Amino acid sequence: VVRLFEAELRQPEPDLVLLSLVLGFVEHFLAVNRVLPTNVPGLTFESRPGPDPQTRLYFPVAELSIVAALYARFTAQIRGAVDLSLYPRPDGCSSRDLVRKVSDVIWNSLSRSYFKDRAHIQSLFSFITGTKLDSSGVAFAVVGACQVLGLPDVHLALSEDHAWVAFGAGGSQTAEVGVGGSKGQGGHRGGIIGWGKWGDAGQSWLYLKGSYLRCTRHMEVAFMVCAINPSIDGHTDSLELLQLQQVWGRAGPGVGRGPQVWGRRRAPPNLSFLSPAAPAVAALRHGAPGQEFFEVANDVIPNLLKEAAAEPPPGAEGAPGGLPALQDPECFAHLLRFYDGICRWEEGSPTPVLHVGWATFLVQSLGRFDGQVR
Repeated sequence: VVRLFEAELRQPEPDLVLLSLVLGFVEHFLAVNRVLPTNVPGLTFESRPGPDPQTRLYFPVAELSIVAALYARFTAQIRGAVDLSLYPRPDGCSSRDLVRKVSDVIWNSLSRSYFKDRAHIQSLFSFITGTKLDSSGVAFAVVGACQVLGLPDVHLALSEDHAWVAFGAGGSQTAEVGVGGSKGQGGHRGGIIGWGKWGDAGQSWLYLKGSYLRCTRHMEVAFMVCAINPSIDGHTDSLELLQLQQVWGRAGPGVGRGPQVWGRRRAPPNLSFLSPAAPAVAALRHGAPGQEFFEVANDVIPNLLKEAAAEPPPGAEGAPGGLPALQDPECFAHLLRFYDGICRWEEGSPTPVLHVGWATFLVQSLGRFDGQVR
């Protein structure tokens, strides 16, 4: 799978449909259904050594014919439903009506009723085999469908908590394609993404003075890798998927910069990534990304610090070099800066005080550091 992605990434136009189908297949059999069906020929599990001698990793293996059949089904569905002759492209760029038509094809193929925030429904494998997609998955599917139709100007666009498409000369135009996951809001599909979400200036998807991320094809591949969901259930993650995601995350051109940035410091780099985000967090309107902030502040950070507390003391066997994270004032400063952004974001709520649900973990996390550091 990694070699397939590497080969596609060497191309100017990586095949998004192929890669999403393969990635969705792997995720399905590692996190959704960990038992391969016996009535489907060509499906096996391949055993590989794990990170330690006592662990074995098992990756699903599919014959190319299975992936090719899924690929043919998607491409036939899109090409059969969209007649490009009805949508002139005199300047070589897609029209809004054409983008709207493609998004309608995707939406009309989805199940009528399902929970849009469930896990593992972001890939085209989920679309083909289960007719389910989450909101960002719909936007990605529209981009993949446009690539199948030979529309190179249509790309994925992202803000902090929403996805849509950009098209036209230089990606100058935008179109809503995944409105909140509700099919009843289909009238908004194809609309412009602007300062006001559906005309309401106070409900814009655009933060940071109207800025958003307009992806290239290679960035769209990175998006699908970042969207991997390794959770098997509420308490267990797939070790195989986590390892696969980390391999891709570390195999990019920036991997050589790691030692220059971190050296031999033991401060969890995640805190260093979160800390600069504090001003952006504070500037967001209250309520939009609350669940994501809650998970970072009350799950990700406490678990990071818990692992740091369990590390062997300096000088002990197996202890990494450098200053321990919980004795590092800079690490503590990163944590304070992030929580300051959370507090400033909370000021926009109807009750502008830090709720006990936040405060409990904040106090717990700060208390893990040595008194001298605090």
